Amino acid sequence: MEMAYGLSGTGEAITKKELVEHILALDKMKRGVMNVSFTAVTIPQFRKTGFPYKNLYKIKQVQGQIGYDYGSSVNKQREREGNEEIFIPQPSKSVRDYLSPSIGITFRGNYVIRYKPKLISNPSYFFAETRDGEIKEVDKEEVRPFIPEYKPSGIQGVEKTVSHLDYGIDGIVGIKIEGKDHIIEDADPIKKHIFELAQDRMKI
Repeated sequence: MEMAYGLSGTGEAITKKELVEHILALDKMKRGVMNVSFTAVTIPQFRKTGFPYKNLYKIKQVQGQIGYDYGSSVNKQREREGNEEIFIPQPSKSVRDYLSPSIGITFRGNYVIRYKPKLISNPSYFFAETRDGEIKEVDKEEVRPFIPEYKPSGIQGVEKTVSHLDYGIDGIVGIKIEGKDHIIEDADPIKKHIFELAQDRMKI
């Protein structure tokens, strides 16, 4: 089995800034749709009232494509479903501008990667920071009551939703683009630590 993205042994260390510049350069070359896979450690939205820990983290393997045209993808799906009305993507509530098909910048100045996820249900694992600062793995069922359920917006006007997500670059700890591995050397230390703790189950 292959190790978690960024840990294949052949990967190159890269900073978050260098990752953004690399993807921007690929888009500028008009490479088109590219395969991407990454391991991400994020702080999910969770209800803090009654939560028994200081903080919550989620680690997951993600696969998808970058460099695609979101509006065009939705319109192609509308056409397949017999809907001739043209779909025009609405401005994002969090992303201020898209610098390329694959990279956006939020109103807070943080970079995001825009990607089309593959319909693969990879498991998520949860780690919590205790009140004493310890990082420990927690069972998903323990924290599930505190995590809101995701609900699609339905603004695409299609029966089969075209999956489309923006993922914060700050959450990515290892990434593979077009078969080449990279480890994010300036990732948050706690996220790096969780990445190390979860290596045994991050094999794919």
